[in-house]
Amino acid sequence: MKAFLCSCGNRIPLPEFKEEGVEVFYHDALCSPAGIEFITERWRDDEPIMIAGCSPVVGERYFSRFNPIYINIREQGSYLGHGQEKIGDLIRSGVAWLKATKPIEKKVFDVKSTDILIIGSGVAGLEAARLIGRKAILIERRPYLGGTVADLDRLYPEGTPNSHTLMPLINQVVSGGVRFKPDTEIVSIQGRPGDYRVRLRERKGKVVRCDECGRCLEVCPVEVVDHGIKRKAIFRSPSFPPGYLIDFSTCDLCGECVKVCPGEIILDRSWNEYELHCGGIIVATGLNHFDPVQLSEFGYGRLPNVYTHLEFERKLARGEIKPEKVVIVHCAGSRDERYLDYCSGICCLLGLKEAKLIKDRYPETEVYLLYIDIRVRGELEYLYKELRNLGVKFVGGRPAEIIPKDGRLMVKVEDSLSSTLLKIPADAVVLSTGFVPDKKIFDLLPINLDRERFPKAYDWSELSVDGPPHAILFAGSAREPMSVPDSILDARAKAYRLSHLLSLPRIESHHPVSVIDEERCSLCSLCIQNCPYGALQKEEKVRSDPAVCMGCGVCVATCPSGAANLESYETGGLMAAVESLTKEGTILAFLCRWSAYPAADQAYPIGYPESVRIIRVPCSGRVDPQLILKGFELGARAVLIGGCYPEACHYHTGNIKERRRIKLLHALDGIVDPRRLRIEWIGTDEAAKFVRVVEELEKA
Repeated sequence: MKAFLCSCGNRIPLPEFKEEGVEVFYHDALCSPAGIEFITERWRDDEPIMIAGCSPVVGERYFSRFNPIYINIREQGSYLGHGQEKIGDLIRSGVAWLKATKPIEKKVFDVKSTDILIIGSGVAGLEAARLIGRKAILIERRPYLGGTVADLDRLYPEGTPNSHTLMPLINQVVSGGVRFKPDTEIVSIQGRPGDYRVRLRERKGKVVRCDECGRCLEVCPVEVVDHGIKRKAIFRSPSFPPGYLIDFSTCDLCGECVKVCPGEIILDRSWNEYELHCGGIIVATGLNHFDPVQLSEFGYGRLPNVYTHLEFERKLARGEIKPEKVVIVHCAGSRDERYLDYCSGICCLLGLKEAKLIKDRYPETEVYLLYIDIRVRGELEYLYKELRNLGVKFVGGRPAEIIPKDGRLMVKVEDSLSSTLLKIPADAVVLSTGFVPDKKIFDLLPINLDRERFPKAYDWSELSVDGPPHAILFAGSAREPMSVPDSILDARAKAYRLSHLLSLPRIESHHPVSVIDEERCSLCSLCIQNCPYGALQKEEKVRSDPAVCMGCGVCVATCPSGAANLESYETGGLMAAVESLTKEGTILAFLCRWSAYPAADQAYPIGYPESVRIIRVPCSGRVDPQLILKGFELGARAVLIGGCYPEACHYHTGNIKERRRIKLLHALDGIVDPRRLRIEWIGTDEAAKFVRVVEELEKA
């Protein structure tokens, strides 16, 4: 083991330091090229080292490849005017930590396949496949390409027909050598970056050869309603492959189509299962519509002529309806705790699109647009003015009820601007509903979901350069509802990112991850329930996936049996630091590396008591009760946990979980004085707040 002590250009008065089993080296500028070479010459791969000098906020720019224990003796020592006694305490704590911890293991993921599986063939999946080319394997659970866009007549607000947009994209995908597997579903996904084993099931039945004569359509006895449009169980493809396709979810296998077909049809609704090998996965399953049957007050499924926006658009485009008066209801079921308590983000644009579609086709039709709030981004703001000029009436309010009256629909709504109750007769009511996550596919993936069941927490972790390599990416509306242009841009980013990752012969990571001691694990599953990323899985035993773990340490603080640990932040190492730093009257501060710690770094011009001893943790959620109670046992005057603000936690919810633990400790009567144990949200620029809090604790 080696300890490197830096005087930062002789600005830190370094004490003489010796420790058995530790080689100690002194230098006046470790972050200089000469200093980095000085460390490199004395460091062996994966050897544990400690660097004491300036803040790790600075040091990580230069020393990350050494994976050291950082001890800040500049901003937390000499710059504050604190003496050599404190600086010596800090160095000793670092050495104690170093002795009690293991070096971070290098994770190597061999890239055994450069193929990329794309799940879903909407515009996001198609664009990703187009860019990836021959390495792409595109699967679709329906028998044709195009997703939701294939069901539309055109894209608004420009009103561009699909023949101008979707079909050219499909043509490039097909001609680019992409392997396309229709009527195919995911059964299971196992593996890690560069080496995934995906079990698929593909429908055996299909139209093998079709000359598009249409005889099958004439004899098919099964009629179904598909998003507002009646069709047969065998139907003409709206995109690719061309010809007629079979919907086996409704086909009764009567065989009439087989009898008249001059080509070849296989009638078999069973599945063929097989395994596919790939290096990465792009999930592009697109939009999943909220079921408005739940909206009893709007009468969907009970009253005639109440439609979703997709149903209305399809019927209008085919000339099946020509209404004289239409009411479009925004946020139908959205921002409502009974149904969807979130905003889907694109429903406003879809409602405006339907209004524009109506006015383009039937300028004399009256259109009422009911909204709670309404918003579109960027240049599309012009739509409001354009629609008003076309005569669309905007009414601020949510309908109280929709009832049948005199062969029409009566919509009752209070106009929030005039406080007037309006009764609007209508030929059609269009519900601009929100969107829900694709639970079926997400449940097969080794990820955690956010409160709305979208993969935002996992997706945001892709932005972290300090995190593990991600080879399962989400594109387009699979990540969260988004428009067609945004979906295409998102797909491009994910295609380039994954292609670059898999172009390497192997993927290396020095990122600290959780480790489970199988002998001590009691299989209680608390770690699994609390992990923000779904990195822990229980089969016969609990295991941590190094390709998913972000290194927050929440599982370690949660584990009641001490089986969970985090590389470089093991309980033994942190406990050794606590024991080395704490004496009678110490204020022990565990500070989150992302917010509270940088704030403390900036506090030296203000100054704070020399009794404050800081331990840097990856997240406030890593601080377990053992560390806190040990501090008090050793004589600490107070213990502070400093974390990010609730909505800003780098690890999504680690700070909230820590707050719950502190509340439980406060509730232990006679064990901890609540005045001497505090958790505070401290932003990176809140040095003054940090100083105020520790000064208050000094007096507690």
